[in-house]
Amino acid sequence: MRCAVVDAKTRLVTNIIVADAERDSPPWGTILVQLEPDSLVDYRWSYDDELGFKPRDPELIEAMRVRDEEILATQQDLFAAG
Repeated sequence: MRCAVVDAKTRLVTNIIVADAERDSPPWGTILVQLEPDSLVDYRWSYDDELGFKPRDPELIEAMRVRDEEILATQQDLFAAG
């Protein structure tokens, strides 16, 4: 299982490791947060207990916005064709 290593103070993702967040001890000063298998989270993200992960790199945010728009357009095309 993949986990994000999150700095306990800054809440920034510092690494992605193979671990079990419920069983393994995190490195000193960090917490482990389990990731979904298809998660895109990497060191350019931050973590909030209530909101979850969010990108903090403006280029990454824009790339994800464009990708989401492309997916939505494809879904709309498929719906219109079917």
